[in-house]
Amino acid sequence: YCADTLNRDNGEFKRKPIRRGYFLPTSVLDTFDAGYFNLSDGEAVTIDPCHRLLMMKFVHLIEDAGYTLEKIRGSRTSVHIGQFSNDHALGSLRLKPEHRTRFLGPHILLYNASARLSYHFDLHGPNVSLDTACSSGLQAVHLGVQALRTGEADMAVCGGVNAIFTPEHLLNFSTVGAVAVDGRSQSFSIDANGYAK
Repeated sequence: YCADTLNRDNGEFKRKPIRRGYFLPTSVLDTFDAGYFNLSDGEAVTIDPCHRLLMMKFVHLIEDAGYTLEKIRGSRTSVHIGQFSNDHALGSLRLKPEHRTRFLGPHILLYNASARLSYHFDLHGPNVSLDTACSSGLQAVHLGVQALRTGEADMAVCGGVNAIFTPEHLLNFSTVGAVAVDGRSQSFSIDANGYAK
């Protein structure tokens, strides 16, 4: 979507103009290898791009930690993932009926952020997807630490994921003045004017 759309004053919204943001090249989200994960292309294309990104990063995480996917299969590994946006779900619901597949329904739900990892990699610890807005990722880490301390899990995978695919999300947050016009988050600063997206 175009920045002009976000900054156009049509009288409908009273918002601050957004001059900067953070953007990923589409290639980051388009490199998902469905075959590697034993998924069909038809199923993979309906999975929330955030969840596809989680699956790819999970493989790297395990390898970087010195483990193998085979070694963690069946382990008491908990998964705690925070996700804030539901843009993929909103966009998917707008699809014409002829473009919807049997995979769409389950793949637009945010619980899949953690459930997909636990199911796909056969992890047997607690499984939590959560949305606590800006604190989702940190809350996921907090819950992972608790799972380790209480003995519910032997290992915890924690994190957050968020991607904005539609302009409505930014429009709504801009309306209440939550988005920084200069594209900078300045937490605890007297100059803070919103947060960056």
